Amino acid sequence: MATKSFPFNEEFASIYLEEKIGNLEVLLSNDEFAASEERAVCEATLDKLKRLRELKVKLEVHEQDIKMKYLIAMRERNVYLEKLKMIEGFCFNAVSYTHLTLPTIYSV
Repeated sequence: MATKSFPFNEEFASIYLEEKIGNLEVLLSNDEFAASEERAVCEATLDKLKRLRELKVKLEVHEQDIKMKYLIAMRERNVYLEKLKMIEGFCFNAVSYTHLTLPTIYSV
């Protein structure tokens, strides 16, 4: 039996998570539900959802940090490639040098 897949929408997932946390908090605040045996299950579920929300926030911060490090690394890479281009240009002008490394290795 094939399962249906749906495109992941991060905004929808966040809204859904917040909605479920709110629903459980309202349910647990109900006095009639306080004596129910399902209360422990709901409290455990609420705790897991809150930890999931905290994990999501931590991952978003980590993701931003990784993206920034990636952009910095790409900028540094580009600077070094420009320097390599200049060095190869000097070598090509000074000597009969027909095999340039930069276009072959980096497809630049």
